[in-house]
Amino acid sequence: MKNEAFKKIYIADSNEVSQIILQSLIMCGTQNWDFYFEKKPRNCESQTLENISLIEFDSFDELETYKKDNTFLDFSLEHEKPMVLVHG
Repeated sequence: MKNEAFKKIYIADSNEVSQIILQSLIMCGTQNWDFYFEKKPRNCESQTLENISLIEFDSFDELETYKKDNTFLDFSLEHEKPMVLVHG
């Protein structure tokens, strides 16, 4: 399991962000289909989330166990490894 903390991340439409912002993609959420970016988009509307951690799991089973026992903002199965976003 890998855990990475962010002071702020941004939710924005991936079709509206610039290429520079697109390269700062943290994850695409499977639960909400939101796109989460590390850099703030300036050319479109975005939502800011603060004090966020991205937890990456080695297996789908690890993710499912985590989801049963914890609260989370969104999860992703769209990347190489399953992951969740949580506050804190």
